[in-house]
Amino acid sequence: GASPGPGEEILAVLPLRNTVLFPGLINPMLATTPRARKLVEDVAAAKELLITVAARDPALEEPGPDDLYPVGTAVRILRSVTTDDGSQRIYVQGVRRVQIDEFVQRDPYLRARVTRLLERAEPCLVMQALQRNGTNQFLALTEGSSTVNEAVRTLVANLEDPSVLADQVAAHTGLSVEDRQELL
Repeated sequence: GASPGPGEEILAVLPLRNTVLFPGLINPMLATTPRARKLVEDVAAAKELLITVAARDPALEEPGPDDLYPVGTAVRILRSVTTDDGSQRIYVQGVRRVQIDEFVQRDPYLRARVTRLLERAEPCLVMQALQRNGTNQFLALTEGSSTVNEAVRTLVANLEDPSVLADQVAAHTGLSVEDRQELL
């Protein structure tokens, strides 16, 4: 059946090309296809979360279930604006990681049964040392960067949650979609 079990929810799925969104981050996106515009319109009206998930092949205009990675991010639409050409510019905030268990709808857009993925990091001295090292490496790597602004560097320098640190570093270091997807 299509009803969600314990810890599951059924949400609309928005395939992304060349992009992986992480929990906690706010990202602008552009919905250009009729299918994506309908999805955004419905989700925004219902004030639901939606799932963003990277397509394995960025050349596909309308990827299907088999073309998507199995892990995505539940996101909240913060703002939606229709542009002059009919596209929708949306601003979304990542809420949590999810595993796509089963696609339950294909038209007018994809919907899937998803399960929330729990963070794996347990606080310990080794984790604290790794976090400090990761923060220092990120700050050294991005010093004077034209792609990572000072506000992001300050945010990363002050993060205390190792999973948030990992997401910020992954989102701002120019990794490939495959590498960012692996970190998600």
